Amino acid sequence: MTARLRVLARKEDVAPRDLEERIVVVVDVLLSTTAIAYALATGAARVLPAADAEQARSAFEAAGGEGALLAGEWLGRRIPGFASIDPRRWPERARAGGSVVLTSTNGCVALAQAWGAADLYAG
Repeated sequence: MTARLRVLARKEDVAPRDLEERIVVVVDVLLSTTAIAYALATGAARVLPAADAEQARSAFEAAGGEGALLAGEWLGRRIPGFASIDPRRWPERARAGGSVVLTSTNGCVALAQAWGAADLYAG
């Protein structure tokens, strides 16, 4: 059996329907995956990536609303009503076993689009 590697450089090229039964690695070295790793390393129980602000708000409500943290950016700007995407600025509840719902222009979109993969890794 020959293994095939397919590299997509843009989130716009990800087709969720093509990811079933595949292993996916999302690399977002500048923002989202760094924020997720930092949040988990400093005590967040889970981080839920969302494709956009609307999906993030829905996930936030499903995750417990006030008991969770809603954070993100779009096109490099903090979204009104959201905490900064920088986890060093998050309140203690996000690092004390809390849930974080995160959205961003690129990395979280790619993660959300790849969610249906057989295995999903981020770095």
